[in-house]
Amino acid sequence: MSQKGILPRIVRSWWQPGSVLREMRGTPDRVLIVILMVAMLIFLVAQAPGHARAAELDPSIPLDARIGGAVLAVMFIMPVIAFALAALVAALSKLTPRPVSPEDRASRCSGHCLPFHRPCFSPE
Repeated sequence: MSQKGILPRIVRSWWQPGSVLREMRGTPDRVLIVILMVAMLIFLVAQAPGHARAAELDPSIPLDARIGGAVLAVMFIMPVIAFALAALVAALSKLTPRPVSPEDRASRCSGHCLPFHRPCFSPE
């Protein structure tokens, strides 16, 4: 059951996260970057009421400074953390003796899986 658009996928991801991720497997990188940037913008906008309330209760740090810090964290630091996490997961996945899914078998195995030098897993 393939649905177009991001909103039906978000709703369906509550009950079938695996199938939603399998459908997004062929998504181009530029689309994934746009999804990541829109999510970060939503995170930034969602923080605004909390920063406004905190600035009202503690005026020593003005609202502009709080929003500026949130912009710095969300738009510059969060993507670095996301890419670092992706690099860590990619490096750790290269250490696993078996591919994560049958589709990964062709790209990861060339007869034997390193570092264990045993035949690759073949799904039955």
